[in-house]
Amino acid sequence: MAENAAEAELRFSGQGALDTTRQPPAPPLYVVRGADPVARQPQRTGAGDDYVARADGHSGRVLAVPPVSVRVVDLEVPLHLLVDEKGRARKIYAHEPSTTDVQADIISAARAWPFEGHYLSEPRRDFFKIGAALFWAGYPEQALSYLEATLDRSPKNVQTMVLVGQVHLEAKRTAAARTILEQALAADPKSAEAWNEIGGVELAEGNPKRALDCYHKALEIKPDLTYALMNAAQAYAQLGDNAGAERFFERTRKIDPRSAEAANGLGLALAKQGRPDEAKRAFERAIELRRDYGTTINNLGVLYATRGDTNNAIARFRYGIQAAPDEDDLYLNLARAFVKTGEREKARQVIEQWLGHKPGNETALKALDALEAR
Repeated sequence: MAENAAEAELRFSGQGALDTTRQPPAPPLYVVRGADPVARQPQRTGAGDDYVARADGHSGRVLAVPPVSVRVVDLEVPLHLLVDEKGRARKIYAHEPSTTDVQADIISAARAWPFEGHYLSEPRRDFFKIGAALFWAGYPEQALSYLEATLDRSPKNVQTMVLVGQVHLEAKRTAAARTILEQALAADPKSAEAWNEIGGVELAEGNPKRALDCYHKALEIKPDLTYALMNAAQAYAQLGDNAGAERFFERTRKIDPRSAEAANGLGLALAKQGRPDEAKRAFERAIELRRDYGTTINNLGVLYATRGDTNNAIARFRYGIQAAPDEDDLYLNLARAFVKTGEREKARQVIEQWLGHKPGNETALKALDALEAR
């Protein structure tokens, strides 16, 4: 039978991915998820310009004012929101609020502080903190409007430009990302973060050599910028320079010994240089740091398989499916391992388990079709 999805060689995973841990933890914000805020006609409460609106709809996101920490809260729909004349949410209620609560909240919303007093100038929300929090909570498109509002106030805010560039880059809008990041570098040529993101643009557009130049510029400015080191290592790997990748993964590990990503990348670089024992130790270190790191568990299994140790490979793939059931390569490689040992029924069971977890998965369906074709 010709090589197909079920019988192809086992494959490593995690190659060429850009590092996504680029900034410190997000500033505080509540993101309340559970209703699309398509409000009905607001009902006037009779107290100033604030309103109580009832939000009905489908899945979406609603924002609240930043309190103590970032968290996601699931609420039943419909929600009730206290909004001002501009439609901005001042408070979100999980249940229908009492008239007394609403009146108290309206009075409180008009104050500068939660106590009696006056302010000299009207307080303004920190749009950057809200935008950054949304970005790190996993809502980049929702973050974009807040970040752009920050730039309206401070057009030369390089930190904000870099975040806007990241949003566009993650959405594969590379032209928009390049434009804003070039503006950031024009404002501050010494912004290591902007050079790092420009490197990401070059890599996304298939220019690993140019990307590497950008990462080196970032590291000239900040030699210990770990995500620039990681990205430089990935660029070396894409260029086939595994020795270069090894050097930069090692540099990352010296700065951040608990980086599972750096240990995994090092293992890949060592494996590709024909140094399986060292690669095995690096993969094991990554798994020690993160027990559910499916990418590395898969890579360790592939390493065993390439050395002819099928039993240990199968054991690793099985453990990986338990620890990281969303990692497709684990199912695919386990099925392929069973095909190689002649246990085709077990291979079928693995693929069916995969489809049970991810119904309609195209790779799984192709693997099942290939297995049944013989």
